[in-house]
Amino acid sequence: MNVPIVSSQWLFDHLKDPDLILLKVNLRSVKTNSEDQKFQDIFISKTIYINLGKNFNDSGAVLPNTIPTVDQFEKDCKELGINSTSKIVVYDSIGV
Repeated sequence: MNVPIVSSQWLFDHLKDPDLILLKVNLRSVKTNSEDQKFQDIFISKTIYINLGKNFNDSGAVLPNTIPTVDQFEKDCKELGINSTSKIVVYDSIGV
């Protein structure tokens, strides 16, 4: 798979793929409006929820939302079960 964006049909067709990793991301500091709230309860099976303020973030950086070190990135990936054969789909509901 060498396509950066997948369709909902592709996702549906591959939900049982053992290499598929679904990541729903959020930032707790992002404000949502009532329209956004309607979609907060939508759940796709196999989804792992991550907070970019905690995961894939350099926790030792002075500024927020800083790219993690290589070691931290690898650690976060391993904790989520991501490996070299993983097909990763990242999504959110509010445009993070």
